Amino acid sequence: MVETATDNRNRTGAEVRRIFTQTTATSPGAEAFRTCSIEKARSPSPRSSIDEDRLLEIALEDGAEELTTEEDQYVILTSHDQLYAVAEALKKAGVTTDGQKFTFIPDTTVAVRDEAVAHQVLRLCDALEEDDDVQTSIQI
Repeated sequence: MVETATDNRNRTGAEVRRIFTQTTATSPGAEAFRTCSIEKARSPSPRSSIDEDRLLEIALEDGAEELTTEEDQYVILTSHDQLYAVAEALKKAGVTTDGQKFTFIPDTTVAVRDEAVAHQVLRLCDALEEDDDVQTSIQI
């Protein structure tokens, strides 16, 4: 997934396509994504001070799909149409959040086992990072 900010959509689209074409790091099946929302929630103190079961209960009651942990915070996955309800429920329960956003999470992933393909993927990431219009790009 590549997010861009530009004043010229045609130029940026062409440049990102060129980067993908030149690095040839794509693989069949790697393009399937489902839209989800991520809510990153934490209390004013470290994650260990939040009761995980209570947080899960609040989130699930208002439509969340999953609760995972990421370093010092919880990540709540929800469908796009439940994002606001889950965020409001957390707010009412006094849970401070880092915010919420729409993101794409892959339905399928492809393991890179070939060293040549791994180099292609790294070249792709480097090329995307160097482009001034690219805000965020794929995560490895």
